[in-house]
Parts: sequence; structure tokens; C-alpha cells
Amino acid sequence: MKAALALALVAPLALAAGPSRAEPTLAARGRAAVSAAAIAESAGGTTATRFDLERAEVGGDLTAGAHGVGTLTLEAIRSAGPSSAMGIDGDSLVTRLRHAALGARWAAGATLTLTARLGLVPDPWTAALADHPERALGRPLTEDAALVAPSDLGAELVLAAGRWLRVVVVVGNGEGARDVERNRGKTTSAVARVAWRAPAVGELALTAYGRDGSVGPGAARSHRLGAAVTWHHARAAAGVELVRGWGVDAQPDARALAATAWLDAPIVATAGVTARADRLRVDGGAAALARWTGRGAAWWALAPGARVELAVERDQADADAAVIPGAATATDATRVLLRVHGSFEDAP
Repeated sequence: MKAALALALVAPLALAAGPSRAEPTLAARGRAAVSAAAIAESAGGTTATRFDLERAEVGGDLTAGAHGVGTLTLEAIRSAGPSSAMGIDGDSLVTRLRHAALGARWAAGATLTLTARLGLVPDPWTAALADHPERALGRPLTEDAALVAPSDLGAELVLAAGRWLRVVVVVGNGEGARDVERNRGKTTSAVARVAWRAPAVGELALTAYGRDGSVGPGAARSHRLGAAVTWHHARAAAGVELVRGWGVDAQPDARALAATAWLDAPIVATAGVTARADRLRVDGGAAALARWTGRGAAWWALAPGARVELAVERDQADADAAVIPGAATATDATRVLLRVHGSFEDAP
């Protein structure tokens, strides 16, 4: 993995640094994530089974010389989008870029760093929610509901003071990785994370998020405001996330509320339980909905960062938001999943 990252990123970094007789000092840090499941789903009185690849990512970070930094992440997705009847070779899994950026980092003292990158940069909110690698019950609700894209074409500035303060500002097109800029405005996103640690308590972190943006040829508003509180300890981890959105799916009058609460607790060294509850409500526009999703799982650790989970999910719509008014069960679903999940990263 390290060799592949070096080959992919060293050439652009070397060109950016200019001619030099000395070879740059390279350090690569690879990461990968895979989640696959066998699923039995009951919906509308019918039970069906399937196998699914829920997540597949590979990539990493590279530093070159004193200041050069780069990041590259590839992910597998279905080639047909939600509104498409046909993709590539049916609906094949294809590989696309999730992140690809180059830049520089400067350090002041032992803990203060400033990093600037340009390219397909991570969305700061999605990146902030990925700080617990064993948060395995699916991607963040804001990403699943297409309220926040995982990355955008733009510029990123990160100020970090050790592990207790991190401020990220991203200015981008606002269209994510799926399209080019389609209006004259730019989207600005900012995240500030403050963490506090104590040996007996663990880490308590508060994350604040804001976005002022526009999408589509009509420059429809796409504003977001959110916050998250997370707690990490050797014995357990938990979090609460809340995002309010103005403008959904290029519909400026639509408003969204996405809330998540999750808990992960080892019972013994290699086994434990995890649970998550999601609430999504969209008012106005053509995509009005209101849904609850509850998930729970018992897990067994295969290795550090790798688990087998036996999970149950319940997806339920409010009665007044169902496809058929008053018949919420028409869109309700219950799932039982046997899932394998692994999130691996080189030591820093």
C-alpha cells in the first residue's frame, strides 16, 4: 500500500517542489476500509435476501520533504445513481476518487501546525465524524441522505494545536465530486473541534459546523448548521450529532433535520455491543419525508479494527410522511445482517 501511494503522489509533489538534486524524504501512511454484509430484509409483507458490499475504500497520506503533503482515497460505488435506471455494464461497482489533494504543512513548535491543500478535499464535517474508526453501523446520516457530500473540489486550510483544537475551512464548488461548478457562487464550510482529556474520564469533544453554499445552475441555497458531542474511553465510546439544512437536493425551499445518537461498548476484550438511532426529517419541496432508523449489533473483534457483527435494523416512516398517507408500513423495513467490517490504518 505504501509503495502504491508513493508512486501515485511523489511525482506531483516533486514537480511542485521544483528541480532538486536530492531525493525528497517520503513517508506514507496507508488506510483501507471494507464493509460487507449478508442481509435478510422484510418489507411490505415480503422477505428477501441479498449480499452487499456496503463500503470499500483504499488510500492514504504522503509527506515529502519538510512541507509537502498529499492525500489520495479511492472508493467503490454503484455506477447507477438513485435516479438512474442503468449504469455501467448494468449497475456495476466502479472505482472513483473520494479524495485527491496536494499541498503543504508548516509547523510552529511541537504541536501547532497549519496545512493547506488544493484538489478534491474532504468535507470537514464528514471527516470530523470519522474520528472513531469502529463506528461501523453505516456511514454518517448526513452522507447517506445526501445532505453533505464526502468531498468537494476546492481548497482546504487546517489549523491544529495538538489533539485538543482543530479548525478546518474549505472553500469549494459546492457540487461535491459528482459534478463541475454550475453557478458563480462558492461554498464555504467550516468545522471547529475542541477536545478535553482526563485519564479517568477519557476524551470529550465538541464539534461545531457551518456551511454557506449554493448548488446547481440556479444557485439554489445549500446551507448547513450542525454540532456533535463525542466521548471516547477505553471502555466505551458514544456520540450525538445534529445537522440542520436549508436547501435539499437543489430545492431551496426544502429544510432538513438530521440527528444521530450512537454507542459502542466492549463487554470483554474481544466482544461487545453497538447501537445507533437516526432521525431524518425533510419539510418542503418534492422530497418531504420523516423517518426513524434504529440499529443494534453484537460484535466480535477479529483483529484490531476488524469485526464480525450480527445486527438488526428497523427503518420506519412517520404515518403522515409515508408514500401512502396513513399507511406507514408501506415503506417500513426490518433487516437482519451478518456483517464483516474492517478499518485499517498504518501507525503514525
